Amino acid sequence: MLHYVNEVSEEQLNHILDKITEAVKKAIIAGVDVIEVHGDRLVGYLCSTIINKRTGKYGCSFENRTRFALAVVEVLKRPQLQLQLTISYQLLLNRKTALYLVKVVYF
Repeated sequence: MLHYVNEVSEEQLNHILDKITEAVKKAIIAGVDVIEVHGDRLVGYLCSTIINKRTGKYGCSFENRTRFALAVVEVLKRPQLQLQLTISYQLLLNRKTALYLVKVVYF
């Protein structure tokens, strides 16, 4: 995963967002009450100043490094999904102490 963060194309990231949309639709059909976005791996690694060595749209600045994480939230907020559930978002801030930033968004 560490190398993938720096090698994945924008097209592949958009494909992943499409797959997240599909997964959310299936979760809604299954009757889930909460969707958790776990920010440890791809989402969290793209946000990392240590791991993410990208330049351009998904690298360098804080805004660019968090772009994919925010895109995931935007996918979940799409009107056609008609979400009426809680979205819990966890982003690992410090692996040594397992300190998490938790953002809960209610729709």
